[in-house]
Amino acid sequence: MTAYELCFEYVEKLRVAVYDEDARVIVKTLLKVLANVIKNPGVEKYRLIRKSNNSIRILTDLYPQALEILTIVGFEEKTIDREQKLILDAQKENKELMETGLKVLKEAATDLNMAPGDIPQVSSYNKAQLDQAQTEARESSKNKKNFNLYKSSVQNISGTLTGNGSNSRMEDEVKALKAKHRKMIEDAGIPQRNLKIIPSGSGLNPRNFKSFLKTSNSGSGNAETKPKSDSAIVLAANKARRDKAKKNEKFQTKAMREMEQLKNTRVFTRTLIRIQLPDRSVVQAIFNPMEKLEAVATEVQKCFVDSIGNDKTFYFYTTPPKKKLDMEKRLEEQGLKPAALIYLGWDGSSPTGDYLREDLFVTSEDAEEFPSSQPLTEADKSKGAQPSHSSSSSSKKKPASSGKPKW
Repeated sequence: MTAYELCFEYVEKLRVAVYDEDARVIVKTLLKVLANVIKNPGVEKYRLIRKSNNSIRILTDLYPQALEILTIVGFEEKTIDREQKLILDAQKENKELMETGLKVLKEAATDLNMAPGDIPQVSSYNKAQLDQAQTEARESSKNKKNFNLYKSSVQNISGTLTGNGSNSRMEDEVKALKAKHRKMIEDAGIPQRNLKIIPSGSGLNPRNFKSFLKTSNSGSGNAETKPKSDSAIVLAANKARRDKAKKNEKFQTKAMREMEQLKNTRVFTRTLIRIQLPDRSVVQAIFNPMEKLEAVATEVQKCFVDSIGNDKTFYFYTTPPKKKLDMEKRLEEQGLKPAALIYLGWDGSSPTGDYLREDLFVTSEDAEEFPSSQPLTEADKSKGAQPSHSSSSSSKKKPASSGKPKW
């Protein structure tokens, strides 16, 4: 078997075992390792790879085919100072296999439609550099006290784990889900506004949407929520940290992360916007997230009495810090979904007297409920079908047991 056939067999074995998006990541990393060795013959830091490096650890642990490719070109696994490393001994280095392996990996990169910038230009050893490296190696071997082949000078070879080119199957699925998400919002159309004004002094906290969250959850029998104890907060923080660490252990591409996020996405086809005026009155209405902010301005204008007219101009902003919002941008672009509180500011002096329409006044109890959501995928829909609270039988209080305690 020729050197080319041997390298081609192992690279094909790798490609058969993984998806294209994963193959792009692996091939890009292997290309960088081999190209650095060929381009810098005799430079020790390119011949030593720590397996504790996160990118290398994930690469070799999850995809043994990548480790096999490094092994056939001369890398060996060794334990040095209680740390596992991949070492390329200059005496055992197979230069023919190294150049052939680089050539085969380049062909695979082209077949995977990788960006030209991700494919190194070097193809073979530079004879002058190779002769110089061999001379330096002979001279340094005379003084073994100063010679350390395994000195800890390591370059982080973890690249940007993305690949360009034609879309893979998973990338197409992500694109389709994003299009479905947008279409669900667009198909919902313009909702009924339910324009209301909650006057100042009504007791409504415009920032508090919790009460509306409770009323929108079907089957919630108990709206009262007890504050968490310190121990419960610590346990929740530890669980979140463990879950995050477990998630980071998985080797995931950008498309995989986006797919996982989209599968858990809930689609809000309407958004609840509250606008607090300078006198602390609150205007509230319902909008489609795809509408522009100027639609909110149109509804706010309807809340003013005719005597104000169009002489008074205003703008919207969020705080803190104070940031003026763009009337031409969509609500979702500015993060105003599924519910948001924004503030109104007057360009000139504030109007005096009663400038709000009293026929739109409501109490805080009549304020709009928090918008409901829909699942984006069928898997999320099956989860949503399950009751979010325990059944009534399990929520009933158990009668106090009589007799002696269990202990």
